[in-house]
Amino acid sequence: MSIKKKINYWRNYLLYSRYKNKYPGLGSNSAGQHDNLDLALNWILNTHKASKDKGVPAVYHLSSAIYLQSYRETTGYIICTLLDLHQKSADPLLIKHAIEMADWELSVQDPSGGFGEIHPDGKEVLKVFNTGQIIFGLCDIYQQTKDRKYLAAAQKAGDWLCEIQEADGTWQQHTTLGPKSYHSRVAWSLLELDACEPNKLYMEKAKANLDWVLSCYQANNYISNTSLNYKSPWTHLIAYTIRGLYESAQLLNDNYMEAKAIATLDEIIKTHSGSHNPLVNGTFNANWQGDANYSCLTGNAQLAIIAYRYYAKSKNAIYRQFADGQMELLNQIQIKTGLATVKGGITGSMPVYGDYCPHQIPNWAVKFYIDALLLQEQCNAI
Repeated sequence: MSIKKKINYWRNYLLYSRYKNKYPGLGSNSAGQHDNLDLALNWILNTHKASKDKGVPAVYHLSSAIYLQSYRETTGYIICTLLDLHQKSADPLLIKHAIEMADWELSVQDPSGGFGEIHPDGKEVLKVFNTGQIIFGLCDIYQQTKDRKYLAAAQKAGDWLCEIQEADGTWQQHTTLGPKSYHSRVAWSLLELDACEPNKLYMEKAKANLDWVLSCYQANNYISNTSLNYKSPWTHLIAYTIRGLYESAQLLNDNYMEAKAIATLDEIIKTHSGSHNPLVNGTFNANWQGDANYSCLTGNAQLAIIAYRYYAKSKNAIYRQFADGQMELLNQIQIKTGLATVKGGITGSMPVYGDYCPHQIPNWAVKFYIDALLLQEQCNAI
């Protein structure tokens, strides 16, 4: 570890030590009497209630004890999670929260059809990826309510994505540092939109992007163009890419695409099985070497989701064992006590001062943790 990294590591550790007493449940390994799913759901609902605009605040910051502003992208796919939970419990409160979130999304949609994010300077910047993730929520709330205003907004967003797509299937405008392989989740969203109400254009544009993503595969099943910067990508983004390919393959009945997605998951499982760390490394370089001193907990939950999804189809115990192992650790890491701002949360990194969302509880970490718990229940019933 470089001198600079060592200094930053110990600075973060000291900061963590100062506020750990304020959050006694942080990093607790106690589990059993509390229901992990209920705790996580309550964190999402309490965070939503704390918002000033009916969106879901992006993160709760542990060191400053504040919520950040609502995040349009992740509020979009949190809607999907609430509706999945409603199917399990039939709790009308979940529909109420989901509708509030969806209506907020409609209120912030750009006239172009796209959705953006607010930068620190207050400027709104349209984003391809964010728009795709919000389409998921709008499609699901339309299916639940049959209110066409949600479908119309989703179609307007889909039309914008189609309009700005490049001839080679990539999205290069309104993205970060050029085309990204994790835009496979944007392609997936267009396929879901097509499933709501068939549109040949959505199908064509989705396939064009997925073909480009498959062209990013290296011989060792590493996928280029996955990082948000010039460093090794987080498992969060790798899992985004794999999931987009895998779910698109199910909708397209594309065995090759599915096999490529699972081949990348296999590389992570193989590399992790040879590691001494119980949690998957936070980043991987092009040689499938874990090169972080922390784990990205969002990525762990997402990888568990993909493994459960494939286990349900293949019945291959390797995937079940990998997913269960990650979930057992996440269950232990989940904050079990404290105020509503933290109780039930999953931090960005483990240790909490790692480089992915340090000292924060991201709403998407809790969302994907819930999704993984629901899939684990379904696999238990197989």
